[in-house]
Amino acid sequence: MSFKHAPLCARDMNKHWTLQKYLISPLVLLLLSLASAAQANDQTTTTTRVLAPSLEVTPPRCVALHQGQICYQSAQLAWQAPQAGRYCLFISNDAQALKCWEHQDIGNFTFDFQSPHTLTFRLRNMHTHQDLVQTQLSVAWVYGKEKRRRTSWRLF
Repeated sequence: MSFKHAPLCARDMNKHWTLQKYLISPLVLLLLSLASAAQANDQTTTTTRVLAPSLEVTPPRCVALHQGQICYQSAQLAWQAPQAGRYCLFISNDAQALKCWEHQDIGNFTFDFQSPHTLTFRLRNMHTHQDLVQTQLSVAWVYGKEKRRRTSWRLF
């Protein structure tokens, strides 16, 4: 048996290792840069702060068949504040809160809406007793008030 290739000597091994080192180094640098970019991206998404309070109701409208009828709907209220604190959710000028949150800067509440009229919801900071933001759940209807029909005939 004869070998066409002689076994690698120490000099050839050093050349082989140098070649691997130059090929592996850019690959390792590329992987490290991708990992650090992903980590920086995660940090920017988690450190995004709310600058102004917000309060949203979904859906923003309840539709009844006739004007003046009670409209029934389940609504989702979602709020955010710039900093954690004690916040309460109120309807219009009611003195009793629907729900309160302690040491929170975000919250959700499901409200079973049953009203013939538009309602205004307010988010209040309970430390300052100041309304921060408000939103409305409006009522719309398919048909307006029934008008009194004029008869086409008269007796006199």
